[in-house]
Amino acid sequence: GLGDKDKDGTIDRDDLCPTVPGPKTNKGCPELVTEQQKQIIEQASRVLFEFGKADLRPESLIILDQLATVIQDVSRKHGKIKVRLEGHTDDV
Repeated sequence: GLGDKDKDGTIDRDDLCPTVPGPKTNKGCPELVTEQQKQIIEQASRVLFEFGKADLRPESLIILDQLATVIQDVSRKHGKIKVRLEGHTDDV
């Protein structure tokens, strides 16, 4: 059948969290972060290093501090979370 155990409007077959209600826009799972926190997470893509060095640029430290705060807030609210942060270099 097309059950909906958590009655969130997302049928169990399509619900990644079938026992916990959440919006369809998040595949039936509860939202873990606020819109403001999402914006901070998206800023992580703007972390930059000094040219030809492994030193972070000063503005990158601000972004990383904000990101650390979001991670701490989310883990306090929802318990243990996994975070994956990747970086890539080039010859510029």
